[in-house]
Amino acid sequence: MATAKLFVDVIIPLAVPNALTYEVPSAFKDVIEIGKRVVVPLATTKLYSGIVAAIHQNKPQGYEVREVEDVLDAQPLVRQVQIDFWNWMSSYYMCTIGEVMNAALPSGFRLTSETRLVLHPDFSAENAQLSSDAFIVVSGLENRHFLTLQEISSLVGKKNIHKLITKLIEDQIIIAEEELKERYKPKIEIFVQLAPAYFNDETALGEVVNSLKSQKQIELILWYLRESNLFSAREKKKVKRAEMLRNDQFTAAVLNSVVKKGILELVEEQTNRLTEKTDEGKIVLQLSDLQQKKLQELNAVFEKQEVCVLHGVTGSGKTQMYIALIKQALEQGKQVLYLLPEIALTTQIIGRLSVYFGSELNVYHSRFTANEKAETWLNILNHSTKGQLILGARSALFLPYSNLGLIIVDEEHDSSFKQYDPAPRYHARDAAVWLGYKNKAKVVLGSATPSLESYFNAEQKRYGLVTLEDRYGASILPEIVPVKFAPATKEAFAKQLFTDELIAAISDTLKKKKQVILFQNRRGFSPYLICEDCGWTAECTQCDVSLTYHKHKHKMKCHYCSSEYNFPPACKECGSVKLSLKGFGTEKIEEELEIILPEAKIGRLDLDTAKGKNAHQRIIEQFEAGAFDVLVGTQMVTKGLDFDHVHLVGILNADSLLHFPDFRAGERSFQLMTQVAGRAGRQKEQGLVYIQTYKPKHDIIAMVIANDYLGMYNRNLQERLEFFYPPYARIIKISLRHKEKETVDVAGVIMHQILKPVFGKWLIGPEYPLVARLRGSYHKEFILKIDRNVNPNNAKQDLRNCIATFTSNPDFRKIRVVVDVDPQ
Repeated sequence: MATAKLFVDVIIPLAVPNALTYEVPSAFKDVIEIGKRVVVPLATTKLYSGIVAAIHQNKPQGYEVREVEDVLDAQPLVRQVQIDFWNWMSSYYMCTIGEVMNAALPSGFRLTSETRLVLHPDFSAENAQLSSDAFIVVSGLENRHFLTLQEISSLVGKKNIHKLITKLIEDQIIIAEEELKERYKPKIEIFVQLAPAYFNDETALGEVVNSLKSQKQIELILWYLRESNLFSAREKKKVKRAEMLRNDQFTAAVLNSVVKKGILELVEEQTNRLTEKTDEGKIVLQLSDLQQKKLQELNAVFEKQEVCVLHGVTGSGKTQMYIALIKQALEQGKQVLYLLPEIALTTQIIGRLSVYFGSELNVYHSRFTANEKAETWLNILNHSTKGQLILGARSALFLPYSNLGLIIVDEEHDSSFKQYDPAPRYHARDAAVWLGYKNKAKVVLGSATPSLESYFNAEQKRYGLVTLEDRYGASILPEIVPVKFAPATKEAFAKQLFTDELIAAISDTLKKKKQVILFQNRRGFSPYLICEDCGWTAECTQCDVSLTYHKHKHKMKCHYCSSEYNFPPACKECGSVKLSLKGFGTEKIEEELEIILPEAKIGRLDLDTAKGKNAHQRIIEQFEAGAFDVLVGTQMVTKGLDFDHVHLVGILNADSLLHFPDFRAGERSFQLMTQVAGRAGRQKEQGLVYIQTYKPKHDIIAMVIANDYLGMYNRNLQERLEFFYPPYARIIKISLRHKEKETVDVAGVIMHQILKPVFGKWLIGPEYPLVARLRGSYHKEFILKIDRNVNPNNAKQDLRNCIATFTSNPDFRKIRVVVDVDPQ
């Protein structure tokens, strides 16, 4: 009796609608498992690695099923709960599961199919007539056996080599093969250790050392014995070769000569790329009576509900509450995920958590290298980490948890939790709630200014709610002072960035040996370059936005597509040299302060200064250590940072926050101003906050001064109800993108004709957004509102059908349709 054929559904890291089905050869039937990586063919010659999502005996009909080429893993790399998570994310956020896989799986585990070129087996160079470029390629292949396209490009010194390669293949001089290249490689380090012959024989070792004629060789051996603590510890210990050669005290030649004499030996070992943490100096958590009471309230909520909003004013000790919850979960043998919106925050939080959890703490975020991410993944998968507390940004949601007991989403209101591009365009807070539900884990949503959606869910009893009304210890909330720009100042706004009151307050703060934070939500030196004669403005050639001048580079830069341009010597419209810089960003603020306060040490924290893996950490640590008196920054300085010596915070242009054309503008401006104000006076002395504005009596500013979150919440909630916005409606944004404006305009009309009969009055658009052209493509958008009481899955399926109808039109196949569920 013939054995039944076995098939697998494989998730491919491409934007294909579904997993693809392949037949399992008999050789792999005993080793195939859900969650393992397999190599599968796609198209004619391409090979991809994918994840096995299902195993079954249902042969697909209507096409020839191809076979799995290879199984890569001895054990599953992905757990079933993760595949369920990927499926949910694909469905909810209306993207393909391959796009989710790309976001979830570290690139070190994704195999790439790279073309490599080899000589044709029948080719003979004896009588061949070759061009000079072809001769270089053939010579290279004779020496190297195979070359990649990039290597051939370097050899011939040309970027465009496709015609050359095509001709060589047509002439049967070379052939193309496909090679699967695995990116992740374990880190191998070389260690120095004592040769086994001398390990238990100190006398023999002493004799051989005394016989050496080279003083450097003797010093090297003595250094090794001292650093390894070999005989005092009575155990075989190794020293890193790199450490031995680090300070140039010893050379590789000296070490190699000692190794050749058989006294020391070199060994290779796989090591961890991740920073090792110790348990030395761990401290015991001490909660105040109020915090202990609130912890009991949280635990009581978790007996009935899975999700709880922790609403605590800035400086109320939410982190200590988190630490107490983490300790409880770890003592129960559970894993804990601590999510932060920004990598910048991880520096301080790592320090605060390490003193309580030591080596139990693991970190994971996008600034890690591919190999560091892969090692963290494997450590959690194999339970090889000592600790099960994972701190990270939104990508940490995808790690292979097996026993998740608690998820903390700190600063849950923050828009950085939303992934914008590429797909999946998910919100980490909402995804964390689903992940907690799937893992039967508790979820804490913490913030001093919760999102309206989260607080609404708490009011509706979908979530629990615990409130911390007061700051921790003797600290009190800062005094907030609105400062009005005088009408005369408005005319010279680009020249006078600071009111006299703010400058006086900065000077007074510095005299007290305290620190200052200045917040301006725009980086660069100046956001506009304008011709004074004709009004021309320097704009990006790829985007419909003005270019920002960056003085330190003397370049004009687009903050949307990152294109850079030389500073124009004259107006490109009329030729006038009367060019004027308008507005101000963090770079200009820094320069102005250095002129006004020449004795002050000024630092800056924005995307320009915080580039690089450890740049955030360096700037924050310098400010903490007192290297800067004043820190100028964008939103990076508003998010949960805790500085002991900051007395004054200045918000330089509140009006730019208040008047943004978005239904969330009031909520966002309240959150930003409240959060940055909360950086002031974190110790016993009351802090001071100055808000520079043309409208000091604006309702939102009054609410910030009064710390009236509920007032802001109720006012915005009423507006959302009136105009049918979240939390009363779900929103889906549909964007049509194409490089030609006319094509987008026509496509918008046709898409409207398809959508309108299905969605009726809850369809808005098509309209151009504020920035109509980005990276060379015009955008036209629809907004779809869905009643919270309606099953969103039905509406999403209707939308999928409408998009399928639209894309089936040959005229619109080059139109890119982008769907963003719950846009922020």
